[in-house]
Amino acid sequence: MIEEARKHKCPEPKFTVNGFFTATFWPFMEIVQKVTPLVTPQVTPQVIAVLKAARTVRSREELQRTVGLKDRQHFRKMYIDSLLSVVQDN
Repeated sequence: MIEEARKHKCPEPKFTVNGFFTATFWPFMEIVQKVTPLVTPQVTPQVIAVLKAARTVRSREELQRTVGLKDRQHFRKMYIDSLLSVVQDN
């Protein structure tokens, strides 16, 4: 897992054991640069906030609250779907 993270230029995963084995992975921050040109510059801090918040397992509602957006459909379309499409392309 560590070798794969390095291969894809991602930060090394974090491993925890507390009754369960958990591996947490972080994306290569170039993803932010690929996503942000698709949206207006004022959204960039919100995209970064979503990516940072997503470093730990969170629900859609928690992520949406992190950036202070109330419209569920807009958040899914403009943030979650956009981020997932970039991740899937890599």
